[in-house]
Amino acid sequence: LEDAGLRVPHQLAADFQRGFLLMEDFGESLLLSQLSATTVDALHTQALEVITRISTIASEQGVPRFDEARITEELGVFPEWFLQQLLGFDEADMPSELLTGLTALLIQVFMKQPQGLVHRDFHSRNIMCLSDGELGVIDFQDAAVGPVTYDPVSLLKDCYVRWPRADQLRWLAHFRSQQADMGRAMAEQHRVVRDFDLVGLQRHLRVLGVFARLYLRDAKPDYLNDLPLVLHYTREALELHQSEPEIGAFHDWFESIVMP
Repeated sequence: LEDAGLRVPHQLAADFQRGFLLMEDFGESLLLSQLSATTVDALHTQALEVITRISTIASEQGVPRFDEARITEELGVFPEWFLQQLLGFDEADMPSELLTGLTALLIQVFMKQPQGLVHRDFHSRNIMCLSDGELGVIDFQDAAVGPVTYDPVSLLKDCYVRWPRADQLRWLAHFRSQQADMGRAMAEQHRVVRDFDLVGLQRHLRVLGVFARLYLRDAKPDYLNDLPLVLHYTREALELHQSEPEIGAFHDWFESIVMP
């Protein structure tokens, strides 16, 4: 990332034997603290440029791929921790055929998109506003090779702050044009929107499970406060794309069984 000109904490020195790193300090100005109705356009445009640059970096050997096994494993956090551990569903209550059908569809959505390096958690708490006006990137240890819409979902459907759908789509169209400027042609806009929403559906089902796990296993109850927004994104994606059979069936179950 640093070799590609991105601002990540510079490693000044390391003593791996004793476990010490001397790193650049990015300060304490999170992007989240700088976002407002008047600043968000410029800051999101700048952040999307960073995402585009990340996506065009040639991945090093050993960087994992968002393959079928990884996508399936991540979705497994949703029934285990959100449905069973948090909501108290029994094994018999789990709609395995609905989850299997949805998972198969989402795997196709992931695989058929242009692929690139993905930060995987590119949101307003992992981006720092530096004193020179640049954006610093942290928390990139889970980077993978995956669909180019994944990081835009993390930013534009941020689990900690909500922006109007119209603005999300406008920023997504700008990202699509940025990708074209870098020589990567994406699908037509309506298809990119579908990919964006369904990649987001996979991410947010997983996050429902992760936030439940952070509360139940790791004693971090503050994440429960963020569940309503993640639920909103999940329900919105299901509603928008319920004409697709796998999503429609899951949508009906989710609204009739999970939401009550």
